[in-house]
Amino acid sequence: MSIKKFNNASWLLHAAVVASAAGQPYTLTRAGFYDADHMRASDNNQMASNVTGVGLGGTVFGFSRRYVGFGDNGGLSAWVYRPGAGTVRVGLWGAEHVRQNGYQSSFIHAWNAQGDTAGNAERYEGGLSLRGSSAWVRRACDTATRDISLTDPRHTSESGYRESWVLHMSPGGAVLGLSGQYGGNWNPVGQTAWVLGTDNVREIVGLTDAMHTDPNGYGTSGVFRIIGDGPTGWSHASGTSSRILEGQPRGASAWIASPGAGSVKVGLDDPDHTSNTGLVSMRLVGMSDAGRLFGLSTRYRGTNNSGSDSAWLADPDGTTTRVGLHDAEHTASDGVQQTEAWGITPGGWAAGRNRRFEGTTPRGFSAWVISPLDGLRRVGLTDDEHTRLNGSRISQVLAVSDSGTAVGLSNRYSRSPDTQVGVSAFLDAPGLGSARVGLFDAEHTRADGLREVESLAITPGGLATGRSRRYSGTASRGWSAWAVRAGEPTRRLGFFSGPPYVHPDGSASSTIVAANDAGWIIGTSQVHGDFGVLVAAAGWAHHWPTNTTHELVLFVGPDRYTSTLPERVDERGRVFGHAMLINDDGSLAGAQTFVWTPDAGIGLLIEQVAGGLPADGIRTLSGVLASGDRFIAGHGGIEGYPGSGVFVLSSDGPTPCPADFDRDGFVDCHDLLAFLACFDGEACPHGASPDVNADGFVDYFDLDGFLDAFEAGC
Repeated sequence: MSIKKFNNASWLLHAAVVASAAGQPYTLTRAGFYDADHMRASDNNQMASNVTGVGLGGTVFGFSRRYVGFGDNGGLSAWVYRPGAGTVRVGLWGAEHVRQNGYQSSFIHAWNAQGDTAGNAERYEGGLSLRGSSAWVRRACDTATRDISLTDPRHTSESGYRESWVLHMSPGGAVLGLSGQYGGNWNPVGQTAWVLGTDNVREIVGLTDAMHTDPNGYGTSGVFRIIGDGPTGWSHASGTSSRILEGQPRGASAWIASPGAGSVKVGLDDPDHTSNTGLVSMRLVGMSDAGRLFGLSTRYRGTNNSGSDSAWLADPDGTTTRVGLHDAEHTASDGVQQTEAWGITPGGWAAGRNRRFEGTTPRGFSAWVISPLDGLRRVGLTDDEHTRLNGSRISQVLAVSDSGTAVGLSNRYSRSPDTQVGVSAFLDAPGLGSARVGLFDAEHTRADGLREVESLAITPGGLATGRSRRYSGTASRGWSAWAVRAGEPTRRLGFFSGPPYVHPDGSASSTIVAANDAGWIIGTSQVHGDFGVLVAAAGWAHHWPTNTTHELVLFVGPDRYTSTLPERVDERGRVFGHAMLINDDGSLAGAQTFVWTPDAGIGLLIEQVAGGLPADGIRTLSGVLASGDRFIAGHGGIEGYPGSGVFVLSSDGPTPCPADFDRDGFVDCHDLLAFLACFDGEACPHGASPDVNADGFVDYFDLDGFLDAFEAGC
């Protein structure tokens, strides 16, 4: 098949095959399970393996569907794949976790980058009825999965039913979970929150004092997040615990826990935030990587009728500070104050907004951001164009970067008639104030003055993106994509001039798909064929530092149809996506995964597989989910069977230091295990040799040499 391309100036229906887009070929390995237990006999042995997440060095977490009988659902097998080590099953599948017909199901609910995994397994005890669930954890360099459920009488019903769940894992590998409490029968009467550290010591977290337990000693805690990588794998965990007054539920309190220090109550529960029946309601909104908790407490002011919400920030030591705007402008004459919370960034920047009042009449919202070091600042546009005749203003924050730059929307108003005419996008950076950004010239303003903005986002480093609607008179003519940094002008992105990107009526539309802090932005622009007929879209990649836009088009049909859809871009500027293959007669031949790099251009990802496809049981590459310096992981078709599988592409890359024996770019326990296996005569990672000192012999001098290198690291 000939590859057909076009550029922004003309259509080139025939072109040479694109050069290799990713350098040296990759070795393909299939991940997941494809044996008889994972084949559906009633559907031509259909199989399905899926990715749950990815970690460092090509680690992939996933599950494969199981089948019993003649194609009946048999549950799920959870697994972890590492290059060189292959696919290893994780979870629990002993007699306790198998149903009478062989059904068994374990699923990974949490993992960290190093390869620790944790999840849940259904319990059956050999019967047909569900008997609850077990929580489990498997460390990256362990060979066994460990059941970490609470199994004491408080957490087991009289009939033997019990439930424990894994909810989260910290970057350091500590597990945050819950276990049901039972008061005799199988109905739960409470819930225990706990953290299992990497030292395998469990700490009960949550509030267990008299205010948070019933007369029988039962209580209910929920978990929110766990962070950190301290000596036991975590630094802080957070959640809520139900309040109980005279045996009756009275809302919930928020808490923060630290290793060995127990849990402290946080949030607002003063008289202004407690009803006359003792009701206190708190909701958690976010938690920073330093353990700062952001939440809302309902205002009651003495009655059970809500006076809306107050926002607060709590430090790990329990210190709670009410935040937001509470001056006369943001307080109704009857004392009502209303706060909305957006969230908090990993670096600790929180955002929200407060309702404005004139007497008891609402007059819009004021937006704000706050950090521990910089304090609160009001953001949004407040000039005449963004203030109604009655004084109303409405601003909202939609995203915040880790540097504190906020992007959001402010409503616009006309004077005659007095009405809203769309919105303006704003960018507010510390020390620079709020500035209108985006596209707001005549092309992006309707005849009656309306302007529309959507899809606002910002990277952690502060590169904001969005798109503005285009008009001709009162008619909509598509969308223009744009990006902006604080202190720099807005750039219009995509293709928006000349055929095939502009319709005869002037319509042109571009969409941003993703952006990163290396300055790479990818998106699509609609393509129009003969007579202006919409014929899918072409992809593009923009590099902010050099202000260059690259066209991503791989196949074009005789009717000018093309579909090249970028889906992800990494920090190196590699773009992965789907391109529709087109036969010479214009018929469609299905979608293929493509890769584009700044140096090599665009090409099919299958061209990067050493020896081509099929390889190791994979016949097609249908989508990329993650990429690293030496690894690409995604979904693909299975050779000889219907269904989907998981593939990992691996390349040797530059020669690593001696301690990185498994060639994954990291020195960790996997390197030690890989060397010992290779030294004992088992499989060696590609390109690795146990003859560390290169003397032509494999002996204990090589073992000592590797251990010295491992201790020294890279």
